[in-house]
Amino acid sequence: QTLRGLPGSQLVGSVALSRWQKDGSLQRADNVLPSGYSAPGECENQAAPLCRQAEALFANGALLTPVPSRDQVKAGTYFADYSRGSVFVLPPGGTAPAYELAKTRTAISSRGNGVRLERLTLKGFANLPQKGAIEVSGPNWVLSGNDISQNHGAGIMLAYGDNALITGNRIHSNGQLGIGQWRSQKARIEDNQILGNNTR
Repeated sequence: QTLRGLPGSQLVGSVALSRWQKDGSLQRADNVLPSGYSAPGECENQAAPLCRQAEALFANGALLTPVPSRDQVKAGTYFADYSRGSVFVLPPGGTAPAYELAKTRTAISSRGNGVRLERLTLKGFANLPQKGAIEVSGPNWVLSGNDISQNHGAGIMLAYGDNALITGNRIHSNGQLGIGQWRSQKARIEDNQILGNNTR
C-alpha cells in the first residue's frame, strides 16, 4: 500500500467558506460547525479550553486565533459558536480574504502492514488532541519526504506503529505537536525537520 504525491498535489482537510452574512459589525457563516462534542485530550493550560476545539479558521492560508465570545472578535480572530454551528469574523477593509475552515478529522489512518507515504503535502486537518492527522497504527510503515502542517493535534501519531520509519519529512506549524508515539516498538524517527509546532 503506497500513497505517493505528484508535484503540486495536496491533501487538505479544510473547506472554503463563501456564504457570509452581516451580523452587526461582524460577518457570520452558518451551519459550518459540528454540534458540540465532548472535548477529549488535555490542554497544557487547563484554563484555556479553546485548544480542544479542533475546527480552525484560516484567512488566505493564515491561521486565525479563536476567542471565547463574539464580543471579543477583532482583526485576526474568530469566534466559533458550536451551539448554532456558526463562525464569526470581523470583516477587513478592502478585498475580503479567502476563508477556509478545517473540518476533516483524519487524513490517513490504517492498521495495515507496510504502508508507505511518500512526497505528500498534507495540511489543515481538524484532528483532535492526542490524535494525528496521520495515524500510524500498523507495523512497518515508512513516511518519507512529506510536508505536514497546520493540523490541529499532532502532525503524526504512532500508536502500535512497530518498526515504523519516519524520515526526511518536514513537520511544522501543527497545533499540538509534530510527532507523538504510544506503544510503538523499534520505530525510527530520523533526519526530519520538526519545527514551529504547539501553535494552539
